[in-house]
Amino acid sequence: MNSAAGADDQDRRSAARFRALLDRSPDATALCDRDGVLLFVSAGIEALLGYTPDELLGATRTDFVLTQEHGRITPMLAV
Repeated sequence: MNSAAGADDQDRRSAARFRALLDRSPDATALCDRDGVLLFVSAGIEALLGYTPDELLGATRTDFVLTQEHGRITPMLAV
C-alpha cells in the first residue's frame, strides 16, 4: 500500500471513529455548510427535537425557526 492510500484509509477510520463517538453521545451535534444546510446531525437530536437525523439532513438551520423570528434568530446562527 502506498503512503497516500494508507493516509486515505487512516482518514476514513478516523472519521468513522469520530462519527461513532458523536452518534453515541447524548448531546445533539450538527454540522452545516456556510449556507446553513445541515450536513451531519447526531443521534442525540432525536431526544431534543423529536426528529431523526435523517429527517433533518438537507434542511437549513432556519427551517425550524418561526418566520416572524428569523430577523432575531438568524444573527445568532451566523457561522
